[in-house]
This record gives sequence, structure tokens and C-alpha cells, in this order.
Amino acid sequence: GSARSSASWFANPNAGGSADYIVDEYEFVQFNPDPLNRYCWAVGGSKYNTKGGRLYGVAKNANCISLEICSTNTTGKITYPNDPRYSFTDAVLDRAVEATKYLMK
Repeated sequence: GSARSSASWFANPNAGGSADYIVDEYEFVQFNPDPLNRYCWAVGGSKYNTKGGRLYGVAKNANCISLEICSTNTTGKITYPNDPRYSFTDAVLDRAVEATKYLMK
């Protein structure tokens, strides 16, 4: 999907997650209007038993900035997290690098 469509989806109270920023191949969108004082629900992973890897419990919603990177799915449908049919284009990864550099400044 696009950054704007993801932001619209996150605005739904039943979405079950969100991100401070969203990036697609063309745009870098700020979803959270106040990342320093309002936390998004993005870090963890217990729902999918991934637990967030070795940083589970260290990296938290309260001390991280979440950047959602829009992916491509060969099925054209939303499937389960970590589905191997999801991939990132070079363009979206380049945009994510630009967004990260901007946020680090």
C-alpha cells in the first residue's frame, strides 16, 4: 500500500498498531503528530510470537521512533506478517534511508 493509505488504516481504532512515520516509494508521511509526547503502538511482536528479537523489552514504544515501510506483496492481498511473498523495492528502501537520515538530524 501507500504511505497515505497506511496512515488512514492506522487512524482506525481497531487497526491494532501504528507508526510515527510511514514511507512508500514516493512519500514520507508523519502519522503521529507529536512523537516526543505520544507513543505509537508498534514495538513488541508477542501477537506473532516473534517477540521483537533480542531487543524485546529494551526497545519500547516509549523510547523508539517507528518507521513503517510499505511493502509489495506478489499476491496483491494482505496476508500474515513475515509472509515470504512480501518484499521491498529498491525505491522504498532508498526512501526509508532518506527518512532515517532526516530523523537522525
